[in-house]
Amino acid sequence: MRNNQIRSLESDVFEPIGNTLVTLVLSNNEIESIGESMFGTNLKKLRHVDLSYNKMTYMEAWPYIPPSIIKFDLSHNDVNEFTNRLNWTYNLQEPYHTYVDLRYNKFTRWDDQWIKRYQKPGGDFVGDFVTYQADITNNNWTCDCHMHYLVSKIQKSFYRYAKSELSNVKCSNPPNLRGQRILTVDLNEFNCDVANCSFGCTCTNISETKILQVDCINGNLIKLPMKLPNIPDRTIMLDVSNNNIWKIDPRPYVDQLVKFNAANNKLVFIDQETVKNMTQSNLSMNISNNNLKFLPNSIQNIKYISISDNPFMCDCNMTWMKGWLELDSIVEPDKSITCKTKEGDVHKIIDVTESLLDCNYDTEIGLAVGFGILLILVVIGIVWAKRCPYETKVLVFKFFRIHPSDKYKIDDEVKSYDAYISFDDENIHIRQWVIRKLKKRLEEKKQELFIPVIHATLGDDRADQIVRSMENSKRVIIILSDKYDENEWSVFECQQAEMLNPNEGRIIFIKYHPEAEDMVQKEPWKSRVKDRKVLAIGEKSSEHQWFWDKLKYELPVK
Repeated sequence: MRNNQIRSLESDVFEPIGNTLVTLVLSNNEIESIGESMFGTNLKKLRHVDLSYNKMTYMEAWPYIPPSIIKFDLSHNDVNEFTNRLNWTYNLQEPYHTYVDLRYNKFTRWDDQWIKRYQKPGGDFVGDFVTYQADITNNNWTCDCHMHYLVSKIQKSFYRYAKSELSNVKCSNPPNLRGQRILTVDLNEFNCDVANCSFGCTCTNISETKILQVDCINGNLIKLPMKLPNIPDRTIMLDVSNNNIWKIDPRPYVDQLVKFNAANNKLVFIDQETVKNMTQSNLSMNISNNNLKFLPNSIQNIKYISISDNPFMCDCNMTWMKGWLELDSIVEPDKSITCKTKEGDVHKIIDVTESLLDCNYDTEIGLAVGFGILLILVVIGIVWAKRCPYETKVLVFKFFRIHPSDKYKIDDEVKSYDAYISFDDENIHIRQWVIRKLKKRLEEKKQELFIPVIHATLGDDRADQIVRSMENSKRVIIILSDKYDENEWSVFECQQAEMLNPNEGRIIFIKYHPEAEDMVQKEPWKSRVKDRKVLAIGEKSSEHQWFWDKLKYELPVK
C-alpha cells in the first residue's frame, strides 16, 4: 500500500489476515499515528514492515511484540523520541533478530528515560538497548551531557565490542565534534551549558568528572558571584581571573570548590572563615598578581596554591608564613616571594622571623587579658542589672553616690524631718532597736528623724502631734512587729500615713519580726503594702547589710 495518502492505522486493522500476513509495505504515505495494539502477538507470520517515508514522530516497542519480525523500517520519518504507551517491559528470553531502521529521523538530544521506560527495576538499560538492534545513525545527534551515561557505559565495558549499529552513530553537534563517532569521542566532551548562570559567567556541566565549570574570565566583576546553579553531586571549578574583584568573602558554594582561580584581580582582603569553609581536600587556588598585603593563616590548609606577585607586608602577624612556605607542597615562584617592612626593607618571607622583626607581644597580651577581664565584668554587670534592677540601683548609689532619677515629688518640698518612725512603743526590744540602732545609723547620714517616744512634746494632744509631724516628714517608716496592729496608736499612725499627700514613695515598711511576713499576706495589710517598699532586716549579717543599704537608698538624698 505504498505511495498513498494513508494518515493513520487503527488497532487490529489487519486482524482478518493476521495468520497469513508476512510483508507489510506502507512507505510513502502520510501516516502520523498507529493504534497501540496494531502490531500484536496475533501477527505470527509477519516478517517485514516498511513504514519509511511517513510522518511518524514517535517510536513504540512494536518491532519486539510479533514473534517473527526480522526487519522494521521506520526510516525517513520525523521520529524524535521513544514512547511506551503499550506499557511493554523488556523480557528477552531469546535474542531479538529484528533489525529496526530508525535512520534519517529527527532525533537530536538523547534521553536515558526513553529506554528506562521498557526496563524492569534494577536492570541495565544500556545493555538492553544494545540488544534492540536499533539503527539510530544518520540523525542530528547532539553529543552533550544527556548522552554521557549511554556513551560512557559503552566505552568502558564489553558493550564497546558488541555487534551493534551504535558503533557507527556520529555527532552532529556541537560543531567541534561533528562527524566523530560517539565511541571515539573523549568523554570529557559530553558537556552541557547550564542556564541561569551568574552575570558575566558561563556555566558548563561536565558529566564525566561531575564538575560544574564556571568561567567568569574578563567578566567585569567587582565581587564574587553571589550564587551558582545548584546541580546535585557536583563540585565546582570557578575561574574569575582578570576582573576587578577586591575581596573574597562568604558564599554558599565555597565548600564545593575544587579549583578557584582569582588571579589578576584587585584583591586586598580574604575572609578567614570563608577559607576555612573551602573543605574540598584537592582544592587548588590561584590568587597571584593581586594587591594582598596579608593572608589569613587558614589558607595553610589549601594543598595547592599560588600567591606570587602580591605586595606582602613584613609584620609580626605573618611570621607563620615562614614555616608554611618551607613545606614541600609549596614550589617556586611562591617559595621566593618577598615582603616589605615599614622602613622599606625587602626580605624573603621564608627568612622572616619574630626576632628579625623585633616582635614583642607582652604589651598586647597584657592589654588582651585586661580587656578580657573588663569584658567579663561588664557582662556580669549587665546580667546582674537585668536580673536584679533594684539591687543594682542600690549598689550604684552605695559605691558611686549616684541616685537614679526615680525620686519622688515629696523630695522637692521643704520639710522639717526626713522620716517619721512608727513602731509598737510598748515593745521594749523594738524601742531599744529604734533608739540604739536605727536612730544612730540614720543620724550618721544626717537624716532628721521624728521618733514619738523621744520628740513628742508632753502636754500636747498626741493625735495632733502625730498628724503635724507626719505631714512635716518626707518619709514614714512603719516597723511591723507581732503586736503592731494591737497598739491603737500604731494603727492610728499607719492610717494617717496612708492619707498623706503626695503619697508616692513616702511610706516604707520594715518587717522586724518573722511574724510580720504572715501579717502582710493577709488583709488589710496585704492591700496596705501593695506597690510600696517593704524591707526585711533578715537574720544573716549579709542580709543586715543589704537592709541598711536599701533603707538609705529609699530615704531622701542629703
